[in-house]
Amino acid sequence: MTPVVDIDSDVLWSAIEAAGPRPWAHRGSESADSDEALRDEHARRRTFIAWYGYAVPTREAVRAVADFFDGCSVLEVCAGLGLWARLLRDEGVSVFATDADEPLGSPYVRIERQDALAAIAAYEACDALLLCWPPDGRPIAWESLRRFGGARFVSIGDSRFTGDPAFREMLSRDWSLERLLPLPSWPGIEDCVRLYTRKPPE
Repeated sequence: MTPVVDIDSDVLWSAIEAAGPRPWAHRGSESADSDEALRDEHARRRTFIAWYGYAVPTREAVRAVADFFDGCSVLEVCAGLGLWARLLRDEGVSVFATDADEPLGSPYVRIERQDALAAIAAYEACDALLLCWPPDGRPIAWESLRRFGGARFVSIGDSRFTGDPAFREMLSRDWSLERLLPLPSWPGIEDCVRLYTRKPPE
């Protein structure tokens, strides 16, 4: 088992903020529009993914998710390195982090190796679900949400490149979007945190 990263929360936040997208990258400056600048940002994104994950958290977004999950037991599937689970635990949230694959780097929490559906069955008592950048064009997000029985769901990522049409249709039909928080994003990406509650049955 890969050892969990042992790092102080303030040090971790400083590292995340230093490694994320540069503020000028979306402001239309000459430097932002150059091929070299774009190549550099894409390289920074690959490094960020390897060290942290796909979505760049902010303190505001993590606090908002923690408030939304207040009192809930949370299951995260497709957790990757478990960065969001670690940051939410630091805010006092109870999060169980799972993934079908071994982490490709050092995780920030212990990741239980289970595929999404097995995890949902094993943690059926959890009343909230967290998904960060589920695979694009694959049914994992849809199947997970279909099997999940709780009332709160948080989706993190760019909705154009995560999940599949059935997932997006289910969200529109069965869930209410309570809040949307933009995240720092790389060129061509529009990451957001979306907080959902299940609609009451008709």
